This record gives sequence, structure tokens and C-alpha cells, in this order.
Amino acid sequence: MANNKKVIIGVTITAFLFLVLLLVLVLSKSKHIIPGMPGGINKPTAIQSNSQTGNGSNLSLGKTIKTESNTTKLKTLPKTKGAKKQVVQSLEIFVNKQANLSTTQTNNKVSLPSASVICDGNKCTTTGSDKQLIPLTVYALYNYYVYSGDKNVLPKINNLLAQADEIVDKGYNNWPFQPVYLHCSVLYDIHKGIAKDFPDKKDVPERVCRNGAGNYYIDGALEKSTLSNLSSFPSQSIIYKLDTKNVSSLIINKLIPKTPQTFDYYAIAAADYPYHYLWYQYKNGLQFGRKYLDLSLDYLVTHKNDYTNNLGLLGVSALNLYQATKNNEYLKFAQYASSKNFDNTNKLGVRDLVYSLYLNDKLYEQTNRELYKNRNISIFNKIYSDYYDKEFKAILSNKNQRWFDTDINALYLGLLSKYINIYNK
Repeated sequence: MANNKKVIIGVTITAFLFLVLLLVLVLSKSKHIIPGMPGGINKPTAIQSNSQTGNGSNLSLGKTIKTESNTTKLKTLPKTKGAKKQVVQSLEIFVNKQANLSTTQTNNKVSLPSASVICDGNKCTTTGSDKQLIPLTVYALYNYYVYSGDKNVLPKINNLLAQADEIVDKGYNNWPFQPVYLHCSVLYDIHKGIAKDFPDKKDVPERVCRNGAGNYYIDGALEKSTLSNLSSFPSQSIIYKLDTKNVSSLIINKLIPKTPQTFDYYAIAAADYPYHYLWYQYKNGLQFGRKYLDLSLDYLVTHKNDYTNNLGLLGVSALNLYQATKNNEYLKFAQYASSKNFDNTNKLGVRDLVYSLYLNDKLYEQTNRELYKNRNISIFNKIYSDYYDKEFKAILSNKNQRWFDTDINALYLGLLSKYINIYNK
């Protein structure tokens, strides 16, 4: 009898341990949905922090792993009504609300994009229209179309392209395209699709890019300054200066940006200019892109309080120069910029978060490393949770004011549309 009791107890304990083990296995494979994103996205494991190797930092998203060895496909933002609804609603800032709020019309066509929208309660006003936002707006709308297949957006894209073509031919208020926002880089990303879906407008993206070639924030002396040696880029020295208290100038040049706004223009030029070479072999495209990159980096080194500002754009510039020269030093800096920004995710403003998305997306296209997809999952979630205004369906320029800048919303929406489409594979 005693032996029978021992057997029963042993079997019971064994069964209990088996159930515990089974429960642990089930829990370890269970999906964790990130809150705040419509439709939900699977919560990625955090990335180990190591800027030198390109790994990301731990944002308390789960267990720490090395993503380079992670070959599991990420299931992000499945194509559900919830996910599509967010993109559709976000689109309103560019077509519906902007068209209704803006008073500037061009030959009775669709309104030009407004530079910003400011809301106080239910009352919203714009800061005026700006033709310089056409490239980014087309980028947002076209990427949305590619994702959604929504043909209702095609006439809006067609009208904007027609306006852009007219501006190139005749100017608008006597001004050509002047890239104070990203132009060539975003148009280059979609120009093949535009040629396929708008064959009669296939040349417009390149025409707009060429039109702005001489109209960046260029000091006349820049064209006469000493040309950079494209084959040499001291990435390690630059990274050392950015990561230490050293504030000595990298170069001695009176053209170094004097104000944060000038620095913003230089960073945009650094990212955009290489496309003038990559696209249609404009001989000075790489030289001017490199010059603006050098000047912008010098500003970062000598203004340590702003050391992460525009770093994403400068990473894009370096990556573009890598594409043209195949010099790995440029690629190393682009990877560093991605890591540096990701390590500082919680310190970055929304503009630099979106620039980080743009850099990571391009690094993923260039390297096909899952690392950059993982980083963007975290950054999209950060932006949505901290900056997305659910009433206006757009992202705030800062957390303390209902101010929506169109340029950063357009880039965000274009990347979000692309993210849902590409990253869901």
C-alpha cells in the first residue's frame, strides 16, 4: 500500500512538472503586441547597445539579443483595416484639411501644401502655402498609393506633378524650386514608380531636382572653395570628436554654419546633393554633397549641445557618397549615425526621430540587415506614442503645442506607408 502511494505521488509530481514546463514554453512563444499602433505590431526583442559594432540600444522592449543572428521574419503592422485606417486618416493633413485651410490656389488646381498647421481646440489655421513642399507631399501620397492601391489619390498626385512641372517652366512668384526641405532624395526614391504610373509626367521628378541644383543654401564662395578628396573620409577621427569633449574644428573654413537654421539647410543640402550625381551625373553633385557634409559635421563637433541634430540626414549624405564611391568609410559613418541616434532615442525630438527612420530605411535597402528594421519598429512606436495627435491624425512638432509641420509629417507618412508595405513581408 505504501508503495502504491509513493507511485501515485511520483506520477503526480511528474505530471505537475510537465504542465509547468509546457506553460513556460507556451509563454515564451506568445506574441506581445505593442500598444498604440492600430492593428498591433509584434513586440521586437531589444537590441544590444554597441555603437561601434552598429548594434542598437535596449529600449526596455524585452530580452536583449544580437539581431544579426536573428533570421526570423518580423510580422509588423499586418494589412488590417486598423493599420490602413491610420494611414488614410493621417493623409488628411496633406489633402483634405490642408486644401480646406489654405487660401492660396494655383490656376484653380489643388492647393499647394501648407507649411504648417496650428490648432487651438477645434480651430485650425495654416501658416501659408509653400511650393517647396510639393516633392515631400508627392513622396507621401505616392508611397501611400503603393501600399494601399487607393486610386482616389492618383488625381491629387497628378495635379501636384503638373504644378511642379509648371513651376519649373515658368517659376512661381518669380521663384524656382529652392530646397529648404528634402527634394532630390525623396523624388529619386519614387521616380521609377512615377514613370510607370504617370508616363506623361515621367520627367517631372528629375526636372524638379535639376531646377533646384543651384538654389540650395549656397554661399557663393562654396563653389570656389577647395574641393574635397572624395576618396578620403576620416570617419574614425570624426566619430572620436563627436563622442568626446573635444570641440576643436575639423576644418578651417569661414563657411561653417553660424546658426541652427543655416545648419539645417546645410544638412538638407548634404543629403540631397549627391543625388544630382547619382541621378543624372551632375559633376559637382558629389563634391557639393561632401562639402556640405564636412561643414555640417564641423558644426556638430563645435556645438556639442546639438550633437545629435540632423545626424540622420548626415548619415544619409554619407550613405549616398558610399553608393557613388564604394568607400567603406562613408558606410561606417552612416552606421554610426544610426547607432548614435538609436542610443539617444529618448532624447531626440520628433524631427530627428523621423530623419532616423529615413536613414535606417536606406541602410536596410543598402545592407539588407534586419537590425535596421528592428530599430525602425521601435522608433515608429516611440513617435506614435509620444507625438501622434489622434484628433488631427498627424504628428506634433513638439509635445507642448498643437503645431504640425508638413515637411516632417510628409516624410513620416511616406515612410510609414513604405514600412507597412515592405516590412510586412
